[in-house]
Amino acid sequence: MTLISFNEFCALPQEEIAQMVPSSMIYAAGGTRRAAALAGIHDQDQYVQWSAQQLIISFGLFAKYGIRHIVTHAIVPTQWKEDTPGYREKLLGWISGILLDKNTISIYHARNWREAMIGVDDMPEMKPVARKLQKAFPAKREYDLTVYYMSTPTYDAHWANMSRVLSKRVSSQAELIRAKYKEAIPPIKLYLGYGKPVMSAAVCPPLMGAFDGMHSYWLQKPGYVTNEKTVLKILYDYAYTRKTWIKDKSGRTAKVLNFREAMSRETVLGVGTRLGPFWYPDYGDKNE
Repeated sequence: MTLISFNEFCALPQEEIAQMVPSSMIYAAGGTRRAAALAGIHDQDQYVQWSAQQLIISFGLFAKYGIRHIVTHAIVPTQWKEDTPGYREKLLGWISGILLDKNTISIYHARNWREAMIGVDDMPEMKPVARKLQKAFPAKREYDLTVYYMSTPTYDAHWANMSRVLSKRVSSQAELIRAKYKEAIPPIKLYLGYGKPVMSAAVCPPLMGAFDGMHSYWLQKPGYVTNEKTVLKILYDYAYTRKTWIKDKSGRTAKVLNFREAMSRETVLGVGTRLGPFWYPDYGDKNE
């Protein structure tokens, strides 16, 4: 593959870009309440509606360039174990309100998208929502995009029934995913998170990450991805910048001398600083 510039990449037809991106991704948006606060939204009902709108924008940008399966989280263990009186009931109401909103479902139908849930066997409280989504979006149809919402009550939940899954006669990772999550989700090669470079079973279910590598990116602006240029930067990096492997490595090592300054920096990806109650990455070499 001949390396092209970012501007050249952006000028390519959407169909050509789609051929270079993975068909599935994990989208672990974070800092959404902070983003809402920065946007002047403080009312909970407004936040729920705003979140639903932001998600549609985000999903639309990735679908535009070839992503066909997006795994994202609906409920994570830290939320589920919170014991604030009445919080769980409100949480279930907020999530069902976003997923089952009539306007949202109409938009999905118009775009030939599908909403589905995984993990409901571990969280019976979400089964009514899953059944309504199954009725609204029949799985036998062909969709341009399917969004899978995970409900994870504990970090061990995804390992439940694993012995049953492993006892099945499967010959590929895709078959393992289908046996465990009852959905034909291609092994995931692209992960988009937020904040600290951390992964957990709550946002990256076991078995789903591609065995040959899942390329990961962490946004530092809180909230959802609604900027098309940001999406293109990620897809360009995935398609071109990271493609450094070559069969013939003759003379490859010696070329490091051309980049002595950059390669000699004591850079540590993931080291950060505190901004009040928040973590934020350190940039530059001020501590060297």
